[in-house]
Amino acid sequence: MANEVIGNYEPDGANLVTMDNNATAITKGKLLKADTTNGGVVITAASASEKGPFFVAIESVTSTSQNVTCAAKGTKVFVKAGGAIKVGEWVQADSAVAGQVIEFAASANATTPTAAEVDKARDEAKRIVGQYLGHSGELAVRAVATDAVNNDVICVLLSN
Repeated sequence: MANEVIGNYEPDGANLVTMDNNATAITKGKLLKADTTNGGVVITAASASEKGPFFVAIESVTSTSQNVTCAAKGTKVFVKAGGAIKVGEWVQADSAVAGQVIEFAASANATTPTAAEVDKARDEAKRIVGQYLGHSGELAVRAVATDAVNNDVICVLLSN
């Protein structure tokens, strides 16, 4: 597919789910997370500490819509990059712009970690949204994927 827009997805192996919408206007292509307080999904905050499971809206809905259709784990979906991302690297929620992704940055731990730091390390994997595969047109066999820069539309394989 050429000239993809955020929220489009690769149909082969797509895992689409309908989630409850918690009275929020959601734009197609935004990164969403499970709302552990009210159920359903919400747009990820501009925070590097967001934890999955993650979804991507494949449609735009108003705040009065009860449901939103989302791409889920195992789906190749197009999202917006919030910074430089190397091909094949894991991505996480963007710490600056809600609903986007950036390259995953693991938290540092002390040489002799405390119990809290051990728990923090265990939870690191929950911050991974998926893996950056390439831009539109770079997903075909023998195509050469290139690194992403800020505001690129990129394909991510959702894994959490």
